[in-house]
Amino acid sequence: MAYNFAKRLKGIKGKTPWQFILNQWTIHLEYFIPNPNHFLLGLNSYAKILKEAVNR
Repeated sequence: MAYNFAKRLKGIKGKTPWQFILNQWTIHLEYFIPNPNHFLLGLNSYAKILKEAVNR
């Protein structure tokens, strides 16, 4: 897998994948800031907590 990071690719204009990600990070920093809402549990999380509490 390490060989892919050193190889320059045509699809990203002759840059290595690492160089491309670094370039995008400097241009579009907002893409790399995580949204805290993505770390919350889903819609059915309350029902799951209640179910676990009843089973104790």
